[in-house]
This record gives sequence, C-alpha cells and structure tokens, in this order.
Amino acid sequence: MPLVDAKLDLWGEPGDHPGYLLLRLAWPVPESLSRRWRVACCPDRRAQAARLKLPEDQARCLAAGWLLSRIAPGKEYKDALGRPGLADQPGQHISLTHSGDWVGCAAHDQAVGIDVERVAAADEGMARTFMSGPELARYSRLAEPERTEFFFRIWTAKEAWLKAKGTGFSGRPESTTVRWDGAEPVGLAAPAAGGPWRLRQQPLPGGYWLALCWAAER
Repeated sequence: MPLVDAKLDLWGEPGDHPGYLLLRLAWPVPESLSRRWRVACCPDRRAQAARLKLPEDQARCLAAGWLLSRIAPGKEYKDALGRPGLADQPGQHISLTHSGDWVGCAAHDQAVGIDVERVAAADEGMARTFMSGPELARYSRLAEPERTEFFFRIWTAKEAWLKAKGTGFSGRPESTTVRWDGAEPVGLAAPAAGGPWRLRQQPLPGGYWLALCWAAER
C-alpha cells in the first residue's frame, strides 16, 4: 500500500533490489509542502531550485531533495561523473529522476540508476540511438500498443543503466541489450564496466514506466 502524504503518494517496496522511493506530485503543490521540502534540502539544491524559472521544475527539484533526505540522509554532492552522492557516506550510491508528475530516488551499496518516463508516441529515429540490433529487430516486428510499450521499457532501462554508470549517452546505450525472462526484463548484457547489471521495471499510474538498474555483486 502506498503511504499518503497530503496530496502525494509515496511508493516503495521491499525486495532483493536497491531501496527506492517514488513521489507522485499533485498540482499545484501546496506552499506548505514546498517549504517542508526546502528545509530538508541541502543549500546547493535550494539554490538550484531557486534558479529554475517554472514552479513545476522548482517543485520537482525540491521534492527530489526531500526524497533523498528520507532514503539516505547526508550532505549531497556531485561526483566527477556528475552522479549525485553523499559526502559523508562515500559507500552509498544514489540516483534521482523526475518526469511529469513523478519524482524518484534510489540508494544502494553498489552503482544504481533510476529512471521514470511518461509514455508518449514512439520515435523510430530515436530508437536507433539507444536500441541494440536485436532490440531494433524486435521493435520493428511489434504492432501497437506493444511497440510503444517496448520503446519505453528499453528507453527507461538504458537511461537507468547510463545513470548507474555515470556516463550519459557517451556510454553507448546501443552497445548493450536488455535481457528478458519471459515477459519481464531482468538485466542487461553489457560490456564490462561495473556489471553484471540487474534490472527491475514497473508501470506507474498516469501512463509512466519506472526502471531501476543496479550493479549486482559478482
């Protein structure tokens, strides 16, 4: 059951995967909640939120900081690869995401990435930038709505993997293929670079997909 915090739904499930929290925003966000999130954020995140022009972007930025304070309290910073981290907990890996109504945070003792994306129209040109050859072949054979679902499942999986690696698209997402166990993706057949990589996905209310990718112990 989700925990309810005013107009917000806080999600998290136990299991053999990294800890994560998801927050579903209800617009407009009450000022009382924005103040509460701001207090929980580090000075750098508060300054980052203040530089954003749109109230919705400010809310997502502050909400991410608040989630981080709930799942892994500590002094937030960015490492050399641009990944968020905790200065006083160097062994704790964290990842943040936001898309539309959702904000998420994951924490683990191994490299971890989390990604949420709102489902929209699939773009074949974009698919060629992140799908491997076998994935493109499968994608081309699918009809709607399975085709769009496959697009966003692969997209979120690769985004989460790139976040865990800290490389962005220079990490060549087309170089790895998502591994499936029946209808569910369970990992990535990636070149060495911190793997083996495990994967978990789930749909979220409102038309979104969540992906969680982490480095499993060898």
